[in-house]
Amino acid sequence: MGEGVTDTLRSPRAAGVVLVGILAGIAYSGFLFDLFDQSGALDLTVVSSLEAPGQPRAPLLRTLDVACGVLTLVLVPHLAAALPRGAWRSVAVWSLVVFAVGGALSGLVPLPCPEGTPGCPAGAGEEAQVAVHDAASIVSTVALYLSAGAVIMALRRTGPRWMVVAALAIGGVGVATGIAYAIADLMEADDAVGVTQRLQILGVSAWLVCVGVYAARHGAGHPPGGGRGSAGRGEPRPSRGGGPASGPRVRVASASRSIRGGTPCRRTGASRRTSARPRRRPPGCRGARRPSGSGAWRRSRPSAPRARTPTR
Repeated sequence: MGEGVTDTLRSPRAAGVVLVGILAGIAYSGFLFDLFDQSGALDLTVVSSLEAPGQPRAPLLRTLDVACGVLTLVLVPHLAAALPRGAWRSVAVWSLVVFAVGGALSGLVPLPCPEGTPGCPAGAGEEAQVAVHDAASIVSTVALYLSAGAVIMALRRTGPRWMVVAALAIGGVGVATGIAYAIADLMEADDAVGVTQRLQILGVSAWLVCVGVYAARHGAGHPPGGGRGSAGRGEPRPSRGGGPASGPRVRVASASRSIRGGTPCRRTGASRRTSARPRRRPPGCRGARRPSGSGAWRRSRPSAPRARTPTR
């Protein structure tokens, strides 16, 4: 994979797609820009609370959420061009669109206050704001994992294998962190909740980088699926000896040549086993077999030239 990435970076267009994936991953992990609280201790507060109004770096984190959504939308057409055609490609692409829009919406509609603030939310307006933010975050996260699962189904036969493994890994990280988050929340272990949430976010960021690399290597101008063993059913596969690609086997009708050479002659009409009278041979076949009146085939011989009778 290392040599392939190096070759990909040599193309300005492909390098730009990889850069977009990296920037999207960094923007999604915006908490990396707010690791410590005002006392200098490691801040493990829920990430959504860091974006609430009044927090030191709330404007930056909300801007990064919107930027991640925009950058992900830039990746969408490249991913669509890279994946093999089919229903799973549509699921993967549109789920990624939902992820991008939902993530941007959660940044535009943050929580009105950090979680655990007494008397918050206050009023129907703040409660609706909390509901919109939570719904956008949940829908965005679910859509991301749905997109990764669709990528697995789309590439399960064509590859590349590393992309399938990456999708399986992000799915496993999502399931593990989701279970750990639920247990920590039930036990009211706030630090554990913050740790599991950050691990889940880092996994998503890594997946966005993988999407950028895959889209750059296998997008427009590259074969769908790419990599070894990517040829689908009925598509030409390269030969082992480096010769021309060999496609599906095609049955070629055998042609019989005359004894003395000449134009290849293909039998037409009925075979020996049929009682039907065979049709005449095509013209231009020297020394070809011709049907007799009884239906059997016999070899024709050129007749000797007739001697001319002298005239008076």
